[in-house]
Amino acid sequence: MCIGLRWQKSKRDSFWRDDHHDTVCCIGLDAKGDLATAVSSSGLNNKLSGRLGDSPLIGAGSYCDNDVGGACCTGIGELAIKNAAAFAIVERMRAGVDPKRACDEILQRIVKKHPEVKTNDKAQLAFIAMNKAGAVGAVALRKQKTVFRYALARGTSAAPSLVEVKTLIAS
Repeated sequence: MCIGLRWQKSKRDSFWRDDHHDTVCCIGLDAKGDLATAVSSSGLNNKLSGRLGDSPLIGAGSYCDNDVGGACCTGIGELAIKNAAAFAIVERMRAGVDPKRACDEILQRIVKKHPEVKTNDKAQLAFIAMNKAGAVGAVALRKQKTVFRYALARGTSAAPSLVEVKTLIAS
């Protein structure tokens, strides 16, 4: 066994726990009306060397079109990649769909194509989107240990509010 695999095996059940990773997503709209998205992933623990998740792939984990809006994803990166999820959400908004409905439609499409996520209680996929007008929407596949939330701040003086996200699959 190579040193890297031995190290991964030795750390798997202690320091590197499967429930301590997630993608942090951010969508911003400035005073000039310019949009930006950003994602930062702590990644999958004990992943195979060379695995590339959805976060660095434009259109998968994050996508922004300054004329339309932006979207970000967290959860099973492979599903976001296979379905160009963030891009698909922005394209739904381009067609006039509000951000919440756009997120719902793409998550439902993915679940239809990959029904195995319905029976895997550890599978999670969630989206957040904002359109050019500042409307926000989000959806998560399921509630896990806690409710799925995002922070929403409008302006510089107001404190962010926490918004609970509706799940597609009831717990």
